[in-house]
Amino acid sequence: MKTNRRKFIYTTTLSFLSIKYAGGLFGMFNQAEIRQNNQVTNSQTILQMLTEASAKRKNGLLNEAMSIYNNIISINSNEIRAYDGIRKILLQSKYNELEVLNLYLNGFTLNPSNIFFKQRIANEYMRLALGNKKFNDQLNLQEDLLEKAKIYLEQVNLEIPTNEQIQKILEKVDFKLNANANTIDARLNEELKAYRKEKHLNYKNRFNGITITEIKLKLDELIEKPSDSFRDVHVRELYRIYIKKLKDYGQIELASQYTKELYLFDNKDSRSLKIARNICKKDEKYEVLEVIERNNDARKKSFWSKIALFDVLYKRYKKEGVGSLNEMTNILAFANTKKFSFYHIFEYKVRQVKLALIKNNTVEAKSLLNNFGDSLIGTSSAHFINKYNLLCIEYFLKIQDLEKAKTVYEIALKQNDVDVSDTFLKKIILVNSEKDNKKEIHNERLNKQRAKLYN
Repeated sequence: MKTNRRKFIYTTTLSFLSIKYAGGLFGMFNQAEIRQNNQVTNSQTILQMLTEASAKRKNGLLNEAMSIYNNIISINSNEIRAYDGIRKILLQSKYNELEVLNLYLNGFTLNPSNIFFKQRIANEYMRLALGNKKFNDQLNLQEDLLEKAKIYLEQVNLEIPTNEQIQKILEKVDFKLNANANTIDARLNEELKAYRKEKHLNYKNRFNGITITEIKLKLDELIEKPSDSFRDVHVRELYRIYIKKLKDYGQIELASQYTKELYLFDNKDSRSLKIARNICKKDEKYEVLEVIERNNDARKKSFWSKIALFDVLYKRYKKEGVGSLNEMTNILAFANTKKFSFYHIFEYKVRQVKLALIKNNTVEAKSLLNNFGDSLIGTSSAHFINKYNLLCIEYFLKIQDLEKAKTVYEIALKQNDVDVSDTFLKKIILVNSEKDNKKEIHNERLNKQRAKLYN
């Protein structure tokens, strides 16, 4: 940022002392406080400036936002929302907590009758007391910071005893003092760890007692409001909760519809994409998944986005007879230009074989499997080898050679020594010769597939 924050804090402290202002209380908590502050200055002008500064800050124009907040404070040094905006800029720019504390301390020096500066200072003392100890040491204070925070909060509570937010913060401070949070390392403080775990679980389960209709109403209410990064987090969370409840109630069609909505709401959110994929694959909603994967690929155009798009088109073609083999060929060709690691090459070869099989080109599929097998000889990874084994089984089933498909299962599971004369089967034995079978999960998956074949 071009604006020097230390210079800003220093110069504003000096200049604001000469500004005449009213000492009425102002806070962020209710309209009465806002009306009181509006007696001092032109509320419409201040509100417009605050809105403009907030928009610039959210768009990354921090220097311009800082300038506007500076102007607001020059108009009315008691406008705490401007200080709060500067705090967000400082933290957004990764400046340290001491600068935020000094910001509010300077504001309080100029406005000693505004108790909400005290509340902000108390919050910063709490963060410093429980955060990075080096900042605590730099303050060089004799008093304990948590105790200092408590004193400030008690003063605020005396003036506004009906404010539930202040009371909750006071309770939090009292608990942390009783739990010795300021003296015992948080990693070793069992009482504090139990408290945090309980708070986390309570937060995680806060929607458990709410009906599906109430969640939908909350979701619709949030979606109607202007988008911002903070609100969008809650929108995504409500989408996920609503989708889960829809699935619990067996409303699969609606769940898949809202899964698509969740992804399209913010297609850059990787968690939304993962949820969409999991739900659509599990419930075989490939038409919905195709929309999602096309959108994802249009945005990324990476190896993995191409592979994901290929997979859903392949599944739709195989299950529903919908799609274009030429398009799948072109997608795979593009993916080929993006591959560079062993994992890329492996997954590309898997799709090559699948494409040949779905085109009924068994000669090409066998050739690809032979070359693929050569590249896997000496590999111990059960994951990779079993993927290859299943492709070989799929090939034998395609050419209607059930016995050889069963033989591949025997080779893969190493149930007994398999004596074969077929050259291709010998290669499969060679590929499996170094396979690590320590993890039972790999054999369990093979046995599930095998049971389907025998049934």
